[in-house]
Amino acid sequence: MESVTKSNSAVTELASWNFVEWPGKPEGQRYIFATIATEYDYTKTLGIRLLQGRDFSEDVKSDTAAIIVNQAAIDLMQLKDPIGTQLVLWGAKRTLIGVVENSLMDSPYETISPMFMVLIPDWVNAVTIRLSRSSDLRESLAKVEAVFKKHTPGYPFEFNFADQQFDKKFKSIEMTSTLAGLFASLAVIITCLGLFGLAAFTAQQRTKEIGIRKVLGASVSGLVTLISTDFSRLVVLAFVLASPFAWWLLEQFLQQYKYRIQIPWWVFPLTGLIALMLALLIVGMQALRAATSNPVNSLRSE
Repeated sequence: MESVTKSNSAVTELASWNFVEWPGKPEGQRYIFATIATEYDYTKTLGIRLLQGRDFSEDVKSDTAAIIVNQAAIDLMQLKDPIGTQLVLWGAKRTLIGVVENSLMDSPYETISPMFMVLIPDWVNAVTIRLSRSSDLRESLAKVEAVFKKHTPGYPFEFNFADQQFDKKFKSIEMTSTLAGLFASLAVIITCLGLFGLAAFTAQQRTKEIGIRKVLGASVSGLVTLISTDFSRLVVLAFVLASPFAWWLLEQFLQQYKYRIQIPWWVFPLTGLIALMLALLIVGMQALRAATSNPVNSLRSE
């Protein structure tokens, strides 16, 4: 294993919340901070980057009265030079020694909460281990289990993988994505079938017209263009009308997420181009079939 640490909550959740006082805090207002009680190597094990100051160190005995906060806490407290600031927690002063980057631990649907870490090794509810890269995961887990049973033989060995726990938080999003993809595929298939039938019907209705145009010297490419143009105009009109509504609908959907992507502008022209090419392919096949037919057959009844 690369590193190990203990804390009062697992890395995929926040189990404790407390109030913090700081110099310049507005009078009469109280702000709640997520609380992580830990020991050494917490940031190293989780891979959290230190932005300012330092981490807890075994060489500094006074770190039991120190505190580390995340960037969200600094943004809330508006401390310009935070290192060395005296914060009040549980009625006692603690020296701010470090600032870490924001790290998502709780709900992915909410903004990252102001958080602080304190060095309390005895407040333990979870042990976090960063395993070394290995092709044999079972062997690595077996070694961890052996150490666990050696020191705590009276407790069952239970473990979770952080990536799997985070995956569970996104199950509803993944299900929405799957259903959206499924219904979108069905809509495209049904639309293509309808367009194919409409193109075939139109070509059949204009059989005699096509035959006359061929007799008068119209080329196959000209006839295909003639039939395809009407459908192309409808596709372009539908794109112009639907794009603003689609953009508004997607923006409304994304508003429910605190961390979301921005819809790139090129998505809509690309979608319109694909729709137009697909329509031209379907209509063009029917138009080509009608344009290459023998005009004698279509004009026989005239």
